[in-house]
Amino acid sequence: MRLFNEERSFLGVDAGEGDYDGDSVSFWTSCPFGAGKVPGVTPVRYYFEEGRLYKAVNDREWKVLDEAGGFELSYFDGEEWLEDWSSEETGMLPRAVKASVRIGGEWFSTSFCPGVNKVYRI
Repeated sequence: MRLFNEERSFLGVDAGEGDYDGDSVSFWTSCPFGAGKVPGVTPVRYYFEEGRLYKAVNDREWKVLDEAGGFELSYFDGEEWLEDWSSEETGMLPRAVKASVRIGGEWFSTSFCPGVNKVYRI
C-alpha cells in the first residue's frame, strides 16, 4: 500500500469492507505541516484501519480516533456525490468532500470545500 500518492494529486479511494469501511484520502498541501519533499508542499493522508482513523504527514503518523465503527468519504463533482476521486483523471479537485465516521453505532458527518477546482503540476 502506498503511504502517499507520489503524483502530488488528490486521491480518494473507497475500499469498503463489511462493517468497517476502509476509505482513505491523500493529497498534497501548502499548509504548514512541516517540510515536504518539495519546499512548501507537504503530503497528507487520512486512512481507516482496524477501527482506528489515522493521519500521516510526511514520515509521521498518529491516531486521530480510536474505536470507530467506520469511516466513509465521498466527493462532490458539482452534480453528484462519488465514492472515489482522482485529480489525475478529472484534472480538478472535488467541489466538496464529505467525511463520515461511525461512533457507538451512530454516524457523524461534515463537509468541506477544498477551495480551488484546478490541480496544477509542481
